[in-house]
Amino acid sequence: MIRSILLILIAISSKTTSQLLPEDDPSIDYFCGINWKEANTYCNLPCPSGNNTDCPPNNYGRSRQCYASSGCAARTETLSWYGILSLQFDRSQHLQGTNGAIMSEDEAAAFGESMMKVLTNALGGSIEIDCLEVLEQEYDRPCVGAVIPRRQLQEDDTNATKNDYYCGVTWFDASEKCNSPCPSMMDEDCPSYNGQNTSCFAATGCASNQPEFTSLDLEVQMCGVYIPEIGQVLITPSDLENDIIGIVTQREKQIVNVVASSSDFFSAITGVAALANDMIVETPSSMPSDAPTRPGDVAIETYIDAQPSGSYGIFFSVRTNANISSILLTGMSFVTPHDGMVEYEVYTRLGTFADYVGITNTWDLIARGQTIGRGPVDFTPVLNEVPEDDDLGFLGFIPVHVPGDGGMRSFYVTMTKTFTMEGKVAVPIYFSSSLVMENEGVATYATVTSNEELEILEGDGALEYPAPNNRNGISDLFYRRPRGFIGAFEYTRQPCYPSLNFYGWPCPYVPKELLTKNPTAKPVSLTTVELNTQQPTPLPNRASTKLPTSEKAESNATEVADDQHTAVDTEGSNMKENEANKGVQALHLQWMQRLITFLSIISLLTI
Repeated sequence: MIRSILLILIAISSKTTSQLLPEDDPSIDYFCGINWKEANTYCNLPCPSGNNTDCPPNNYGRSRQCYASSGCAARTETLSWYGILSLQFDRSQHLQGTNGAIMSEDEAAAFGESMMKVLTNALGGSIEIDCLEVLEQEYDRPCVGAVIPRRQLQEDDTNATKNDYYCGVTWFDASEKCNSPCPSMMDEDCPSYNGQNTSCFAATGCASNQPEFTSLDLEVQMCGVYIPEIGQVLITPSDLENDIIGIVTQREKQIVNVVASSSDFFSAITGVAALANDMIVETPSSMPSDAPTRPGDVAIETYIDAQPSGSYGIFFSVRTNANISSILLTGMSFVTPHDGMVEYEVYTRLGTFADYVGITNTWDLIARGQTIGRGPVDFTPVLNEVPEDDDLGFLGFIPVHVPGDGGMRSFYVTMTKTFTMEGKVAVPIYFSSSLVMENEGVATYATVTSNEELEILEGDGALEYPAPNNRNGISDLFYRRPRGFIGAFEYTRQPCYPSLNFYGWPCPYVPKELLTKNPTAKPVSLTTVELNTQQPTPLPNRASTKLPTSEKAESNATEVADDQHTAVDTEGSNMKENEANKGVQALHLQWMQRLITFLSIISLLTI
C-alpha cells in the first residue's frame, strides 16, 4: 500500500462564473439589474467590466444595466466541506503509467480545476466552488472501500457467484451495460434508470468483463462562496455536502471524462465517488475495552432512490424475521426534497395496514412535530423530543415494539399542509416506485430492504392529507401502490435482555439474583454460648381428667361404668409415669447446660 501526505492548495477561480474578484477591485460590487434594487436583491449577474453590454435582458426582453456599489459584495458568504473523493483506475493501465505514484502538484492542480468546473456548473451559479485542497492521498484505503459497493465486490473473492449479479431493466440490459453490481442479490439494492425500476440478475457475465481496479482515496477540503438573495435562508455546510455528493453520484461519467482529459495521470480513470467523513469508520482495535453488557442499538435504512416519486404520505409495514425476538423501534427518519420548515405526523398500529388506510381513529399517533427538511439526498429525522405546546399538540417519537418471529407493525407517515414549498407547492415525502413493474396498481408488496432482524415492505402512497378513507379500495383515486418507504429506523434488537427468544410484549419479569446476606452475629460455640438459658417447662399439675369417647360408647355409659372406671384409672397411672420421666429428663438437661456454661467460663479464664 502506498501512503503519503500531500498538502496542495488550489486557489483557482472558476472561469464559468467570475462572480467574485479580488477584494481591492471595486468592480467586485458591479452587478446587473433592471434597476439598482433588483441588482442588490438577487446579486446573480456580475458585470466586472462596468459595461451595460455585459448584462443580458430578462425573460421579458427588458434591458438590464450594470450598477456599481450594488452592496452585493458585503453579503458574500463562504462555506467549506471536508470529505473523501475516491478515484477508481484500471489497475493494469494506471500502475504501468505511474508506478503507483500519487498525484504531483501539477496533476493535483489539473484535477482540482476540473472538479471545480463540473461542480460549479452543476450548481447553476448558486454556489461557486473556488478552491480544492488535497489533505491526504492513499491507495485502496480499507475504510473507504468498506462503504463503496463496487470495491466490496472486487474484494469479495470468497464467492465468485455474487460477483456476477448486476442490475438492469432486463437480463439483457444488465448483461450489456454491467453498470450497477448488486452483490447482495437483492432487487432493492438496484436503482431506477430513466424512470424505470431495475432488478438484480444473476449470471450476467459482467464479472469476467470487469478489469481489476485500484482506487486513489483523497481527503479533501472544498471552498464555496455565494451571495444570498435578500431574505434567502443561508446555505449550510450540510447543504453543500449534500450537493457535492449528489452531483458526483449523478454526473460520474461526465467527471470521469473531464478529469481523464486534464492530465496523463488520469488517463486510466474509470470512476469517482464522494463520501462524507462520517461515513468512514476506521478499523477498530483488536479487543474492546469492556465486554458488552447487552446487544446494542442498530439501524436499518432504505436506499435513496435516484428518481423517486412522492406525495403527502405513505402507509407501509415492517416485519421481524422468523425466530427473531421482539424488537423496540426507538427512532425513524424520512426523506423530503424540501430544505425548509416541514410539519410531519407519524401513526402506527400492530398488524397490517390493509382495510385501515385513512381510518385514523384505528391508529395511534406516536410523533408530531416541525423540523427543517434536509433535502433529497439526506434523511430528515423525526424528533425524539419536541417543545411542549398544548395548542399544536407536538409529540416526540414514542418507541414502539414489533412482535418477534414474523410479527408485523404498520406505519402511516405524512406531511401536513402547514408549510409549502416555493410556488405554494405541497411539501412531499419521497417514496420509491414499484420494485416489480408487474405489480403496479396491485396490492402486492415486495421487500424494500431487510437485515438480520427486520424487513421493510412496500405500501400505499397517499396523495392527500389527511389520507381519505380507503376501506375496500373505494378511494383508490387518492392512492398509488405499491410504493416503497424511503427512510430509516433505529431500534434495539434485544429490548428484553437478558430474556432471549421472547416474541411477545411487554418484556417478561426477570427476578434479580438473590444475594447471600452477611450473618448478623457470630455462630454459637463453646466459647460464645450465652450464659443465661431458659428454664425448662414445669411438670403438669395433674393428668387429664377426661378421654374422648365415641357417641355409641357415651350412650352405653351406664352399662359399662365399672369397666370404664378401671380403664381410666389404668390410663391415668400410665400418664403420670410418663410425665414424671419427662420431668427427670428436663432436670438432667438443665444441669448439663449449666455444666457446659461453667466449663466455658473456666476455658476463657485459662486463655
